[in-house]
Amino acid sequence: MAGCTPLLMHCGGSAGAQDSDSTLLLSLLQNENDFSSDSSAYTSNLTVNLERVRYCKNWLCTKQTTPSKFRYWEEEGVGRGHQRDTYIATISQPSRSNVENLVFFAAGQQPPGNGVPNSLTGQDDKYKKNCEGRTASCNRSIDGRSLTRQVMASGMFPMNRTFMAVAFDTQFNHLRSSDEKADMERAYLRWLLDKAYSSNVKRIYLAGSSRGGCLVMRLAQAIRENYSYRNIPLIVHSFDGVCKRTQNELGTYNSKIYNPLNSRYFSWRTNLSAEFPYKNRLAIFHIAGGDEVIVLSGAHSFAYAGGNVDYGWYRQQWVNLEHVTIGRDYSVAAQTISPALQHLQANFNSL
Repeated sequence: MAGCTPLLMHCGGSAGAQDSDSTLLLSLLQNENDFSSDSSAYTSNLTVNLERVRYCKNWLCTKQTTPSKFRYWEEEGVGRGHQRDTYIATISQPSRSNVENLVFFAAGQQPPGNGVPNSLTGQDDKYKKNCEGRTASCNRSIDGRSLTRQVMASGMFPMNRTFMAVAFDTQFNHLRSSDEKADMERAYLRWLLDKAYSSNVKRIYLAGSSRGGCLVMRLAQAIRENYSYRNIPLIVHSFDGVCKRTQNELGTYNSKIYNPLNSRYFSWRTNLSAEFPYKNRLAIFHIAGGDEVIVLSGAHSFAYAGGNVDYGWYRQQWVNLEHVTIGRDYSVAAQTISPALQHLQANFNSL
């Protein structure tokens, strides 16, 4: 495919395979019940090259390197240990002059160990195993049922005109200091926006779960603050996005909004209208559960309203699901992945 770096089979693969994926998904998306009943019917798993932002050059790790493509993390002062634990797969990267769409998916915070699955990014369990130390990158699989894979197959974002990347581990963790988070936000923002010329960009799509949801919301804020991007269609999906209330992250404060479907769950209130003053050509979809992420941690998702709302620029939908279920479980795709795809499709040409 002209102008497309062949990072995976759909960049350098046959046009027939791409057309088949696109036709199948677009036809099924027209029928909500079909998608809800079996999201796994659409696409196959996909092998990608998962890269580390920084890696060791020798066995003792006394020598390390951050590749030039990830220099933003080093330049913004992100801790080198955090850089080593950041895992990103670039799915499609045409030449900068050809990029019209910027697409980024972010998984939730990863616990200690070899990594956990995520239904947005499609990452599998234990993806970090044998991909640490001196290993710069490794081949890993993206699940065909994931939001990432479904969006790819939809045909909405042609790979030869789209920069698309997936972060398996963002390192944008809940307990990081405000300064550390600001450094990381700037690194992600510069890395993403440098993939295109603003005058060429037609759409930006960001999606994340849990802490990844907070990251993409913060990136969306920063993008909207940039005059060059203020009127470019921006679609953002947050799957029970978790921002740290005690840092006033995303404007969250000490006021609870209880889940109308389960009074045991609550989210921290934020005034998103104030957080996003520039609402033109903006479409945010937030799935809120409110289950506490870890017992006694005080970590809950954010929310703007006590019920299901749709203000055009912002749509919120409550679900009676545990936090980890929202971001990891494909069996609830009818409440997570399906409505996200429908929201994306509905706003794709209308913004």
